[in-house]
Amino acid sequence: MNFRGTPHLGLVRQYRYPIGEFTLEFPRGGAEDLSLDEAPRELIEETGLEYSSAIRLGTLRPDTGILTTQVAVWKTVHGIEHLRPGHVEDETGAKIEWYSYGELIGMIRNGKIICGMTLGAITLLGSGGHLNCP
Repeated sequence: MNFRGTPHLGLVRQYRYPIGEFTLEFPRGGAEDLSLDEAPRELIEETGLEYSSAIRLGTLRPDTGILTTQVAVWKTVHGIEHLRPGHVEDETGAKIEWYSYGELIGMIRNGKIICGMTLGAITLLGSGGHLNCP
């Protein structure tokens, strides 16, 4: 989403029981299919947003030493008119928060973003020039 000409990215703040703390992560969910078919459901649940278009950035494997899991990374595009600040997911209590790419980099450096899948997705997003896609 662009706000005053600056791309902003939505992350959800949610409690993760395995580590016993709140994290900031890109919205995501589990599915057998890596296609775009499942993404809208998760996006709507966690952010309250629908999207106008989506671009597949790539595929990640979170931990090749112990998992066979593959994760498709999608970038969705929203107009500011769709912004729903403070949306809270009913099931998990996850709350959407919006940050510029510069803010994300600062939060990574300060240990505020620690989720490996989110870090990998940020790398895919930044490395391909996808931050400025319409």
